[in-house]
Amino acid sequence: MARSTKPAAAAASPRRPVTAGRDALLDRVARRLRSLYWEHYRIASKAITGRDERFGDRYMPQWDGDSTGLTSRSTVSVWHAVAASCLDRQIDPEALVAALFTPLRRPLPLPNAMRGEKFLEKVEAVAAERIVELKAVLASQKETYRVEIRYLMRAYGIDEARAGREALTETGVALSSLFRYCVARRVGDDVLADHFMEGALRLYLFNRSAYDASWGDFIPAELKDAARQLRSRE
Repeated sequence: MARSTKPAAAAASPRRPVTAGRDALLDRVARRLRSLYWEHYRIASKAITGRDERFGDRYMPQWDGDSTGLTSRSTVSVWHAVAASCLDRQIDPEALVAALFTPLRRPLPLPNAMRGEKFLEKVEAVAAERIVELKAVLASQKETYRVEIRYLMRAYGIDEARAGREALTETGVALSSLFRYCVARRVGDDVLADHFMEGALRLYLFNRSAYDASWGDFIPAELKDAARQLRSRE
């Protein structure tokens, strides 16, 4: 397992100059890939060893790149190579890294495993399956919500608007926090939407591409904006 060789401050981003156009986008995706990879690596390592580690905190030339060759040999940034694949094949970096660590196994995968053609094809297939799955989830939750509303209206003699709100707050109903948030925002109940915001953002944040492709405009623009702002800070 490779250890870092330089001070932590040098690891802020892979070593490649930021330029205009595609290169600027590559830099951003590469930084995101690096952050995601080491986040998953630390979580997986702790699950196996029980210890908190700081993998990825420092500059690592074998992965981050060293075009000067000062570290004994010239290397390129693996993150930029993978970022190029993500852009060319329209693969979500979050889905890519998540697939790399699923299932959890020993030894933990190294960054260059994300460059393999078979692995990239697997990610594309999983992403397509995930979209189909989430479409079914949305349809199922819509039906669950409708059934609960009808039940509450009959059982308690309340109107549809109140029954809808009661259904969203009922913990025993099989509705995700993301669904509850989306409905609350759509009906203009901002107080209730804010109550579900944190859980909704957590679900949406790491599956944005799949949710956007499957749930579409059902997801309010406010949530999409919040997710983009969070990611832009990383």
